Amino acid sequence: MFGHTLQSALEKAGALVGATKVGADLTPIGTADFSAYLIKAQAANPEVIVFLVQGDDMIGALKQAVQFGLDRRLHLAGA
Repeated sequence: MFGHTLQSALEKAGALVGATKVGADLTPIGTADFSAYLIKAQAANPEVIVFLVQGDDMIGALKQAVQFGLDRRLHLAGA
């Protein structure tokens, strides 16, 4: 439930500042390969990708995003 609550709060806060959501996916805890999620996110052509994962999942997701070169094309944020 933590991920659902965090995502909902982010969507509400984003709406207050005029942000537009172009996609969202929930990943299982312990995900090692984020490539499918990153490809999907990249295809949505966002300005920002917000990672709402924690611990080792956050480390893995951000490392893979950098390997995809996303850090050079858009903003990456972790919460």
